[in-house]
Amino acid sequence: MSRSRFIAVVLAAGEGTRLKSARPKVLHEIAGMPMIRHVLDAVRPLDPAATIVVLGRDMDEAARTVAPSPTVVQAPPRGTGDAVRAARPILAESLAADGVCDVLVLYGDTPLLRPETIAELLAARRRQPEAAVAVAGMRPVDPAPYGRLVTDAGGALLRIVEAKDAGAAEQAIGLCNGGIMAIDGRHVFDLVDRIGNDNAKREYYLTDIVAIARAEGLLCRVAELPAEELLGVNTRSELAAAEETGRRAVAINPLDPWAVHAVAHVMEAADRHREGVDWIKKTAGGLLNKALQPSVATDILNARG
Repeated sequence: MSRSRFIAVVLAAGEGTRLKSARPKVLHEIAGMPMIRHVLDAVRPLDPAATIVVLGRDMDEAARTVAPSPTVVQAPPRGTGDAVRAARPILAESLAADGVCDVLVLYGDTPLLRPETIAELLAARRRQPEAAVAVAGMRPVDPAPYGRLVTDAGGALLRIVEAKDAGAAEQAIGLCNGGIMAIDGRHVFDLVDRIGNDNAKREYYLTDIVAIARAEGLLCRVAELPAEELLGVNTRSELAAAEETGRRAVAINPLDPWAVHAVAHVMEAADRHREGVDWIKKTAGGLLNKALQPSVATDILNARG
């Protein structure tokens, strides 16, 4: 079998502090569905060998939401590099399967990510000569809060510089770190295990694997992807912005997955409750045929009331 499949590791241990909510961040809804479900739905069409979700302590509701995807707990939370390490027991077993070549690291708070965009990142990692790491790059309207991707004249990724550490020349770089990355499965444990925590927060940052890989003479690459799909949701305003972006997408293409997700979510809920099952399924299916906007789930519930 050719090495063509991947394992997705979705980091979802965030507590939603900046959302000023007791609910885990990834359970906040967009288009009537928890953010993390959008991420999982974006991965599914690409046929991953496995999808592992990294959660924080006491996130039982999130574990139920992502089922049947297996979950691991990162406790205490010590950074994104440590989160990937937490997935190691399941990840190692899955990597042993024939045909698996990539570890794809995603975030549970990027609900606008599309399957086509993920496929671009995987293709960039596999393009000859193969890279040990392919990092998503983006050009946001305001690059100030984001780490910069420093590349050489040939476009190879040299390092990721955090925004707070960027000098004047680096701040002038418009290409920013989009967060998600694809890692060659043959190198993932060696790279992640060598991440240190010599920083102010004493955390293990996944972005450090680029410098580690380069020090070993390994190639790293950037896949420039749409910024609106990569921006995470951390605040109430960003939550509202993500919802609005989804609405615009549906206005352009009424059969966008956002509409499908919303209706599917309601129909799944109908299966779990006996009362009104036929009505909800009939109505949801009708609304899908009419290609309503992402608020369709709310519309259905309001109509039922």
